[in-house]
Amino acid sequence: MDLESIKIIADTATQLTGEAKQVFVWWLLGKEILGSLLTFAFFITVVALGYRLIRAQVSNNGASAYIKLKREEYSTGSPGILTDSELSRTIQEIERRLKEANK
Repeated sequence: MDLESIKIIADTATQLTGEAKQVFVWWLLGKEILGSLLTFAFFITVVALGYRLIRAQVSNNGASAYIKLKREEYSTGSPGILTDSELSRTIQEIERRLKEANK
């Protein structure tokens, strides 16, 4: 806030009397506090979303690496990019082997 704005606010506050002055001060404080709180909440939201996106990507990379290892181990696809059909076949093979192990 610059000096001119502060002068205008001070002049306005001195011209008001009684409850009008009290309402003006509360409005001014509320406006400043609310603006600060909204800015802070926005910043926290952006940081939290960024953190969750990074965690999801790291988790996804780990899961993809595991599926790729199992794909090669079970020979359910070829090395390289994991396709949807290879993913499906690999998961079915993992499930089949888990069922056999639990019998």
